[in-house]
Amino acid sequence: MTVISLKRPKVQQDGIPKMVQAGRLGSEVIYATHNFCDPTTWYSESERATDETLSDSGDGLTFNSANTNWVDMTHGKVMDEEAIAAENEPTHLYGIVVTVDDVEATQRAPYATSGGDYDVDYATGDVIFYADQTGNVVKASYSYEAGSTWVMRPSDGKQLKIESAEAQFSENVVMNDTIRFGAWGVADVFAPQLVPSPIPSGTLIELQATRYMRLDQIIDEALGSYPVIPVMGGTARGNAHARYGFPFRYGAVRVLDSAALMELRVSLEADTAYGGERATATFYCSSEDS
Repeated sequence: MTVISLKRPKVQQDGIPKMVQAGRLGSEVIYATHNFCDPTTWYSESERATDETLSDSGDGLTFNSANTNWVDMTHGKVMDEEAIAAENEPTHLYGIVVTVDDVEATQRAPYATSGGDYDVDYATGDVIFYADQTGNVVKASYSYEAGSTWVMRPSDGKQLKIESAEAQFSENVVMNDTIRFGAWGVADVFAPQLVPSPIPSGTLIELQATRYMRLDQIIDEALGSYPVIPVMGGTARGNAHARYGFPFRYGAVRVLDSAALMELRVSLEADTAYGGERATATFYCSSEDS
């Protein structure tokens, strides 16, 4: 019996290789840092206060806490804030709970002009009531910033491939500190000769760091800039100052592997907030199995 073998040609009749378009493996994910101009967005290193008794400022309406810069995950100041809060339940809740004589009060809904029992000044850490609470015991549970470091890490069993990034600044930004981008990983993988002495097993060490002391250093590294985004969106939910964006594209993909406990940290070295309205970075990644 004669066997006929048919093979699909890899080139066209003119000799040009055939190409097949296919979707990439994994899933696309986007991460954005804190707003380094606004410490109320610095959630990554935040700490939790539980049932703290607040002090009456003297008018029966404004009650003061022991900490400033309460983390605000309800007003859209952090990209994908609802998902971030959900991922951290139940070990770290970013929500605010206020009680009056052990009865929970209701916070006014974001951007509403009426309703609720109280509102919060997140920057000062004050709870402001709409009715006199003189003589009542007011307690609050909340998260407050304890450092500027923002962390991006892959989920267990996954690796993140950072394909591109961009930095965004408002027109009125003031650089009051040095920005640090650091890649970290576990010493057992990247410096096994130092484990367990002098570095204990499981310790994360910085593998590579990039520092930006001036805005010009960011501009020098960026691939140009995006068109300027003008003031738009209204006074409550829009931007009060124009935005400038600077794209970064990587010829070689940066990979963070969960198997090596790798993560990216972006921080202000002295935890000194920037002046102005906004300073952030966004990372465009794919998540794949390790």
